[in-house]
Amino acid sequence: RGVIKQTIPEATQHPYPVWHAIGFRHKNAGYFCGVFPYKDHVKLIFEWGTLLPDPEKLLKGNTKQVKYIEIKSKKDIKVNEIKKLLVESIILKSK
Repeated sequence: RGVIKQTIPEATQHPYPVWHAIGFRHKNAGYFCGVFPYKDHVKLIFEWGTLLPDPEKLLKGNTKQVKYIEIKSKKDIKVNEIKKLLVESIILKSK
């Protein structure tokens, strides 16, 4: 959550109790990402992940729209790469 708020400070957080998640919205881009905690890992999902540039190959998933980064430990948090994906998410949906 900290990296998201640091990178996109105007993003608003919204709890999704049914999904056990926190979603993030932007005034121009709408819903762009979410944090989904599980027992042994966290997924940072990108709503339009399939359209994002991912040269580091961090994004997983095989849906037509959503991709995610699976975080099992602190070493999985690639801050600079995550920031780039967050910014690209806003740019993509703000067009």
